[in-house]
Amino acid sequence: DYLVGPVHIRARAKTQERLTYDLSEVLRLMDLANWYNKWIDHKTWHVVREGMQDRNDIELTSDMIKRFISFLSHPARLPDLLRRLHDLRILEIFIPAMEHARCLVQFNEYHKYTVDEHCLLAVQRATEFESRTDVLGDAYRNLPDKHLLHLALLLHDLGKGRPGDHSEVGGGLAVETGQRLELSSRQTAMLKLLVEKHLLMSNLALQHNINDETIWLQLAREVGSPFGLQMLY
Repeated sequence: DYLVGPVHIRARAKTQERLTYDLSEVLRLMDLANWYNKWIDHKTWHVVREGMQDRNDIELTSDMIKRFISFLSHPARLPDLLRRLHDLRILEIFIPAMEHARCLVQFNEYHKYTVDEHCLLAVQRATEFESRTDVLGDAYRNLPDKHLLHLALLLHDLGKGRPGDHSEVGGGLAVETGQRLELSSRQTAMLKLLVEKHLLMSNLALQHNINDETIWLQLAREVGSPFGLQMLY
């Protein structure tokens, strides 16, 4: 169905028609591009864009979810692929809260990007840890469930622009997303924790005495597991 070259992956002629209407096939293409670390050929992507732009009649299926989770697990081309899905307004099929965040401006001293761009950039920065040789690179490469981290980064600020604390609102959105994407109860709980506590480690580091062991005991108790601490880090 696809030809993989030194730089690009492209669809054969017989496959191009499916790419105009079958989101599961589009996600398969993206998964392959990510797996082989190849750019999607321009002509192939033009076919996808013409067929999928602003589609509002797509119903989410288990097969689509599996393919979405699969390409979320690999960092190679993930930032580019997520942006493509966002540009097509397909990302919000999987994460409905992305629609509210689109072009949503943040007015504070910490952010200079819109909420959707900020969350997409967060994923991009995380994937860049793959090539680092320090402790941060080791922590990222050794994560067994990278799709959870990438999903949490997409979700972490989507509670903004809604009533209430954005972290708590985001925790609720994380639960809804976990259920929508058919995650296990353990994975959904971890996703909720990461979104609700995404400011916890930086707040402790910047506002408390980091030489005080009780601070780190407090952090460990709130997170509850070494895996959770690694993800939060």
